Amino acid sequence: HAIQVCYDRFDHSQKPYYYMLTIQRWLLLVLDIVTLIIAIILVSIALLCTRTTSQAGLGLSLYNLAFFSVLSRSAVQAWTHLETSLGAVIRLRNFEEKTPVEQDDPNIQAPAATWPTEGRVEFTNVSVAYGPEPTLNPALERVSVTVREGQKAIVTGRTGSGKSTLILSLLNLLDITEGQVLIDNVDITDIPRNHLRSRITTLPQDSLEMTGTVWENLLPLGPVVIGDGANIDANIVTDLLTEITLWNHIDAMGGLHTPIADMFFSAGQKQLFNAIRAILHHMQFETKIVLMDEVTSSVDHVAKERMQVMMETAFRGSTWIIISHDTHAVTDCDVALHMSGGS
Repeated sequence: HAIQVCYDRFDHSQKPYYYMLTIQRWLLLVLDIVTLIIAIILVSIALLCTRTTSQAGLGLSLYNLAFFSVLSRSAVQAWTHLETSLGAVIRLRNFEEKTPVEQDDPNIQAPAATWPTEGRVEFTNVSVAYGPEPTLNPALERVSVTVREGQKAIVTGRTGSGKSTLILSLLNLLDITEGQVLIDNVDITDIPRNHLRSRITTLPQDSLEMTGTVWENLLPLGPVVIGDGANIDANIVTDLLTEITLWNHIDAMGGLHTPIADMFFSAGQKQLFNAIRAILHHMQFETKIVLMDEVTSSVDHVAKERMQVMMETAFRGSTWIIISHDTHAVTDCDVALHMSGGS
């Protein structure tokens, strides 16, 4: 049944293209018929009125008639392509004009460069909903929880219980309909979004691959300057990749300046790569909050332990908020949150 539904939807999606192709063929057939009729009339006149033209003139007329057929077919095809392209341009314009864009209050001022200094996270009666009607089916409903600085909080629950929504709310990716989220006693709605997200290290479950080299994907914000004022060089990056057992693969495929599309990482290797990028981000901004969403779901047991040791060392002293489906991981935490129905 599911396969048949896919076939039906695929057929439905192809109908506009099929109709356009059919109309084009019909127009080309009509043009050929018109050309044929003109040619018949021309030859008939030449045979009936033998003294009105010459053999050379008749040949030139037939040649121009054949050229007219080719020109008319090309004109119809060019016109349909132009009309299709204009339709695509109109859809892009409508998308640009009607799609909501995040906009910060122009009066908001960025906090101090060292913010946050502790990493304390506090949710106070937070309610969040998706869609244009926030009062219906809230994804989070009056959630209140405090994660103190340096603590490790693990968030568990079934799919759709609100775990990822909790993380999105902390990053101000969703509009909070009620309550507030505080980081070091500062409301996140009073902080520019770009500044807020740059001060939080995030490890998603699915790694983002941007167009560019491996180096540009590891350092998407440019050269990383660490606490002593020194830039992170290739040796430091290579050591981190070696520790997490990725360097041999990257070196064999061409090195750090090879396009990342040519690396052909597996799902597990992408998560290891993502961990290194997060460590470099933490080194650059000295972040105090780390968000993780099933960051070891695709790696084996040995790689998981190695990755855990690296993150424990790199993120020591930071506040951890981890989404996990592994209930056994709850033993290694300071705060355990179990989400159910957005509460």
